[in-house]
Amino acid sequence: MVPDEPQRREVLSPDQLAEYLGCGRTTVYELLRERRIPSFTVGRLRRIRRCDVERYVSEPGQLIAGGGRPFLQLVQGEADE
Repeated sequence: MVPDEPQRREVLSPDQLAEYLGCGRTTVYELLRERRIPSFTVGRLRRIRRCDVERYVSEPGQLIAGGGRPFLQLVQGEADE
């Protein structure tokens, strides 16, 4: 065991997912509503498995809200401005 190593969460909240993806909560809830990223509830709390997020991010051609433009284009376009 390595001391001072932050524990990696295997289940994320929508706020944690937004931080991980670098987007807003509205975008996260849109992705969840459209079932582009699977989620489940614990009582009234929505949770997302990290492996599902990593699968979503790694699949080629995935889109994130923003006029239907690929996420990579959004990031590159913002960097060019």
